[in-house]
Amino acid sequence: MEEIKIPNGWQKCPKCDGQGTVLKPPYLAGEIQHWTSSDTQHQCSVCKGKKIINIITGLPPTDNGKD
Repeated sequence: MEEIKIPNGWQKCPKCDGQGTVLKPPYLAGEIQHWTSSDTQHQCSVCKGKKIINIITGLPPTDNGKD
């Protein structure tokens, strides 16, 4: 597995553990443990698939590079 180099001021996403995806669909409540879905992975709702979030704001990096 490739290790991600995290820039200063950023941290690995705590929800997806830096994977960018999660198994549980984002529309399910936290306590639901069983569901049926044809999708096997869903974009992380915290980091939006970017794998890292800003330590201060908790937001993922933007696409324009001006974070």
